[in-house]
Amino acid sequence: MKPLKSTIVDGVFNLLNKLPKRWHLKELLFVSTSLLTMIGFSALLTLAPISTQTTAAATFRSDVLNGKQDGIFFLGHIYQIDIPGRTFEVQWIVGACGRFLLTSAETYDANRAQCGAPNVPLNIYIDNNLVNTYNPDDLYDFNESTNKTIGVVHFLKTHSIDIATAQLGSKRVYDQLFWYPFDFYHSGSDFFVINANDNSSLPVIKAVFADPVNNFAPQSTETRTKALVNGTLIESRNTVVNLSRTLNAKMYTILLFIVNWGLTLLVAHITTLVICGQKLGEGIVVLPLTMILTMPTIRGLFVENPPFDSVGIVLQMIVVSLCSVLILIPIVSKEPAPTYISLPTKEHD
Repeated sequence: MKPLKSTIVDGVFNLLNKLPKRWHLKELLFVSTSLLTMIGFSALLTLAPISTQTTAAATFRSDVLNGKQDGIFFLGHIYQIDIPGRTFEVQWIVGACGRFLLTSAETYDANRAQCGAPNVPLNIYIDNNLVNTYNPDDLYDFNESTNKTIGVVHFLKTHSIDIATAQLGSKRVYDQLFWYPFDFYHSGSDFFVINANDNSSLPVIKAVFADPVNNFAPQSTETRTKALVNGTLIESRNTVVNLSRTLNAKMYTILLFIVNWGLTLLVAHITTLVICGQKLGEGIVVLPLTMILTMPTIRGLFVENPPFDSVGIVLQMIVVSLCSVLILIPIVSKEPAPTYISLPTKEHD
């Protein structure tokens, strides 16, 4: 009785011998390598970092939440982006560090940071509009394990996405979606905080947008500024957020884009062979018609599936449709073969 290992090897060789002659070791090696490459590339695409933006916790722990600065910070969690409506929703968390920290309340970031609820009442302004007020006396939740009150200053705000793009001012102004998946958007906001006790301004030490969402990764650029409010010069902070699609979304979309163009070029190549007189069989007509149904389905897998993309589905469908017509013309115009009817002959006596 043969050992199990020998039986498996013999079975593999028998399977290889049954394959067509063109399937030799080189072809099998090529197919195996291609499959492994695609699997590896898919794994890299899945595990690739979505952006170079560090997490909100890491950013604040290194720059602000060490408690070495005195002032107010804003942390904006983006949770919804509406590209057609040119708006995005942000939940702002407002806190204080240094001498403005309310020591009787728990700090943020699981008590590992030296920043938390402010110890003074605040009037909070964004883009010169009063968006929220805060009073430390309103904190009522109490944590018996730490003997400290629990309070988080947070509110929701809708921000507008600026319509202007890098192409503004040129002869042809394109919508941002024209550059999909490399489209980009930006928005700017001014932040300042007033002490409700004496109407003095408080320093804003940080104001950032965080959290990739809807396949967009925010990148914040801050500038320390001054604002003139009611004739008084106060401290403020300007933050510009740039929204671009994540690396994963770009790579995934480009792969599907390449697949669709590969199918388009395949149909174009088959059409060229038919025009040159090569006989491929009438069944080849089914291929372009199948592509017409398949390509929109693949296009529907695009991230957020925008209605338009440059040199994309519209051009591809035009090429495939024209190729289908060119393939059908020779078949339709082919003259039918003459049919002969045999008449019965009279039998002579």
